[in-house]
Amino acid sequence: MRGGMLRRLYFGLALLALTPIWSASYLPTSDGPSHLYNSWVLHQLVSGSHGPVADWYAIDWRPLPNWLGHGGMALLMIVAPPLVAEKLLVSGIVLLFLYAIWRYAGAVDESRQVFAFLAFPFAYNLLLQQGFYNFCISAALYFLVLAVWWKRRDSPDARTIAIVAGLLLLCYFSHPMSTILGIGSIGILWLATLSGRPLAIHARHLISLFTVVPLLAWFVRVQGVSLARAPVSAAGLFSYIMRMWVLLTFDELQARLGFGLFLALAALIIITLIRRRWRWSEGDAFILVTLALVFVYARGPAASSGGTMIMERMALFVVLSPIVWLAPRLPRRATIVLVILLSVVSVAYTGYLVRRYRGLSRRVTELVRSADAIGPDTAFVPLIRDVRPRGSFVAVQMHAIDYAAIEKGSVDIANYDAATGFFPIRFRPGISLPDTNTAGPKVSEIDLTSYLARVPYVFLWHVPDDAPVMSQLATCCERVGASNGGRVYLKH
Repeated sequence: MRGGMLRRLYFGLALLALTPIWSASYLPTSDGPSHLYNSWVLHQLVSGSHGPVADWYAIDWRPLPNWLGHGGMALLMIVAPPLVAEKLLVSGIVLLFLYAIWRYAGAVDESRQVFAFLAFPFAYNLLLQQGFYNFCISAALYFLVLAVWWKRRDSPDARTIAIVAGLLLLCYFSHPMSTILGIGSIGILWLATLSGRPLAIHARHLISLFTVVPLLAWFVRVQGVSLARAPVSAAGLFSYIMRMWVLLTFDELQARLGFGLFLALAALIIITLIRRRWRWSEGDAFILVTLALVFVYARGPAASSGGTMIMERMALFVVLSPIVWLAPRLPRRATIVLVILLSVVSVAYTGYLVRRYRGLSRRVTELVRSADAIGPDTAFVPLIRDVRPRGSFVAVQMHAIDYAAIEKGSVDIANYDAATGFFPIRFRPGISLPDTNTAGPKVSEIDLTSYLARVPYVFLWHVPDDAPVMSQLATCCERVGASNGGRVYLKH
């Protein structure tokens, strides 16, 4: 299959892969609504808004990671409403990811770009469905910066240094983990390509790596370093990769697809190792990168400095990193069959996601519409008992109330973004941080005293009538709205 035809097919499928995003009214992610809400808050504050949002929130202008996604959506809101801004950002994430994998797959040999087709199902990975928008941007930038550096490894001039440093800075302002992995991976590639090159000239590449180091050092100093040990055995780690659970977001069909992709990838790796010429070439440096990623995946913590799901994040890098060094030397017909098969899988999976997105969007709509009785320009506390509707392993209703908060122009007092210190929005100085843990089964027993001293409205989602919190509400509030399993109470 000719290169031009392959490229057109790949990017045609990439555009088709955006269909799920634009088929749904609300994107069914876990943290996405919260990030959109805080981007809306950022837009309001920069625009000079007055009212409850300005009374509760302030911009944290420090050079924190997570700025890129939040700032990007805030800028998009200049020309588009918030829901469209979120869809534009997520569309950009999917396209950036697929473009980065295309560049990465062909970094050593452009004929290997056929293996980029393996990545299509991973565009909608677990981290994206969790709503980790900034991390997903950084993961795409990781693969892109490796591809760019490799292509320019013999040209350590000012242009190369500026491009690589710029990509690493964008990566930092998305997520520090991918930035650290990017620096370490380029460091491995740099060492592996040192032989035969003048050290003084090759060392110029290090300038681009050290550009972002002061920001990482500042972030570590501010946030500190804390490591939570991963309670997963070696067998469990391998099982996670074998089953490709980084794809598992909605139902078991994705687990079967993941296992099939694992078998395909494992077969390609085995054939590559059998057929390879056992002489070292520079492109083999990427094998060292894969081995380093596997080591971090196996030995890394479960959480660090406020960041969670490190194993799941690392799994994405481990699975995709071999694409660049796959060289099974398949016959032309076998290659064409592989591309056709993977294209069919991509189209079928896009159709599957459209159905899931539309169905779960209806569940999110029910929650949002049940909050219509919350007044405009006010503040409320949400108590979300059921966070996972049927048909989803991801808690797509955990923060969905923030869609309603944007519509009402109101303050969600359980805004975890503003409470963590990791995002561009924070609670204003002088406002004591509220307990933002207001989702899950335990909300039925929550003590509302501290919340009711601050806000007039309480929103409940699927909280049973006999829950202890209901008797507390009966003494101080009146119900002003109820529908679809949601209820709105107003303080007397």
